[in-house]
Amino acid sequence: PYLQIANCLPPIKMIPDTQFRHYNYTVEFEDEIALDLFIQEKGFRRVNERQRNGIIKINYVCKEFWQKDIRCTHKLCVIRRGGILSAKTTDGGMPHDHTRRPLSVLNFDEKNRSQSTSCDPEKIESQLHEIIRHSTPDLLAKLKEAYEKRKREQEKIALKLFTKMSSEKQKSILSTYGCFDD
Repeated sequence: PYLQIANCLPPIKMIPDTQFRHYNYTVEFEDEIALDLFIQEKGFRRVNERQRNGIIKINYVCKEFWQKDIRCTHKLCVIRRGGILSAKTTDGGMPHDHTRRPLSVLNFDEKNRSQSTSCDPEKIESQLHEIIRHSTPDLLAKLKEAYEKRKREQEKIALKLFTKMSSEKQKSILSTYGCFDD
């Protein structure tokens, strides 16, 4: 469905991969837009990127990886060699099945149960403000830089998707936000 919305071409080929022990599935993409849509649909988050001998390798983990009460260890490794984009995953090409861990495994009791990952957003906000208040200026600068980089990446993805839409759809979106007068 994500490929139909953006009018993008589907991945070139999907091949079960037996060469790697943990990465059991390979997907090759025609362009970055199809790759970005695949990453968004599967729910991966970027962890790191490295470049060696002209090959760029970007590692991702499932967005639920950092949740205490959900277990998901799916990973994605994107390799950009020349103009070819290929991705290796540990999910076997299947949807991620996120299962909640039992509370006994997490050592939750009645007192700290409210501190799980699904607690009150206002508490989370106050905890974040407390962390920021006690942070060094260098750390705050790095956090701001990371936030702005992520924001630029999201804007690039949105712009790519927007340019692929029909002009009627673009007009509809622009008029919704008051940017386009008929």
